[in-house]
Amino acid sequence: MAPMVLLNALVTRLLFGLHSLVGVWRVTEVKRDPRFWLLALLHFPLLLETALTLKRRRGRGYPGFSPAIFLYLISIVPSLWLLEMHHETQVQHALKFVRRGQNNPALVYAILTIWTWSMLQFPLDLAVQHFVCPSSVTSKGFTSLFLCQYSADLWNIGISLFIQDGPFLIVRLLLMTYFKVINQMLVFFAGKNFLVVALQLYRLIVLVLDVQASLREKPCRLKGDDNFPSQPKESGLSPRIGESETTEETAIPLEDSPGAAKGC
Repeated sequence: MAPMVLLNALVTRLLFGLHSLVGVWRVTEVKRDPRFWLLALLHFPLLLETALTLKRRRGRGYPGFSPAIFLYLISIVPSLWLLEMHHETQVQHALKFVRRGQNNPALVYAILTIWTWSMLQFPLDLAVQHFVCPSSVTSKGFTSLFLCQYSADLWNIGISLFIQDGPFLIVRLLLMTYFKVINQMLVFFAGKNFLVVALQLYRLIVLVLDVQASLREKPCRLKGDDNFPSQPKESGLSPRIGESETTEETAIPLEDSPGAAKGC
């Protein structure tokens, strides 16, 4: 298993580096300037991370975050920006003027910025976990219990709202309302972003209500434990009588407990 882990880690990083080099080569060809080969220096952190991962961690990743994907983005995003801006420049020269919409330089920069920001979701690896928090945390109140019990869920909701669907929804609404750019694909993806944001907000509300319900049930459980102690009371019988009289039983109350009467 260990050799396969090492091989997978090495092959993945080699593919990252190869793709980034293709991007640098393409920029150099488009710009017709060999100085853009200096972008290949951005691969050095990825090479260093590869060596450290293979040697110290034996190819195993890091929990919650992937440095390899993050460094790959650092090496490839500048090339993609240069290629996109070169294409925008060529379009402007061909049209001889700049119109409001997908040919506005400020709008292009804004879209590229949002796209780059959204790429940060990929290095994050947060699995959804459900576990019971200790009593020391639950006694501190709603905020502590909420952050403890649903920390991974909150991270996933935050990524969707602030890194992925939320920013893209804002940009697409801006395109349709201010720049008057309306087409079938733009409306479709704007609707998709809106649905995802609405579902994530609904999911957040459900988690809040679940924690509030847990806090309401906690005092009732504690009161129930007091009404029905787990340790039996000592009997006044002597040890010999206690051994011989096996029919002696503790009386079971027929009435409901005070806690049950109050709705707990």
